[in-house]
Amino acid sequence: MAWLDGRAPDGSLIPAPAAPGVEVSAGHVLGVAQARGEQFWVAAWDYEHHVGKWESEGPSAVLFDLYTGEYVGDHGGGPAGGGPTWTAAADASVVQASLPPGLHPDNPPDRIPNLLLYTTSASSGLMGRVRAIQRIETSGGHPGHPPTQGQAEAVERRTVPYTALYVFHGDLPEQHAGH
Repeated sequence: MAWLDGRAPDGSLIPAPAAPGVEVSAGHVLGVAQARGEQFWVAAWDYEHHVGKWESEGPSAVLFDLYTGEYVGDHGGGPAGGGPTWTAAADASVVQASLPPGLHPDNPPDRIPNLLLYTTSASSGLMGRVRAIQRIETSGGHPGHPPTQGQAEAVERRTVPYTALYVFHGDLPEQHAGH
């Protein structure tokens, strides 16, 4: 069994997880990784509306196979780099993904939201088969109450620990297709 081969340790196909609001029709589940990391935020002030908001600078997380606990890759990137990225440890292949145009996820006050992201670019290798990525079962990662004008003018930054499951969807390797 190799990570992102679509198989659980017992050889069965990985089932699609149930996650309200992030249903996927982008192929089979290739793998599931638990992320442990941090979400970076910077305070901003909307002078027109006189409100503060936290703007994401992106994540930095380590990915572990949900079934074996083995280190399988890293997660990073952010708005300045064109969107989040996931890198497979086995072959350094990379996938980048984003929200569908016009979709704005709910923003729970105590955690980062569940998301469904679609691949915008991918290198060859393990990540080359990924078509969509779900972020589910999130915990933490949210910076809290909106910043004050003083925090925004001081360009306050926050680093907030988080965990989540990332479910990678796409095309099964040829040796598993149709089984």
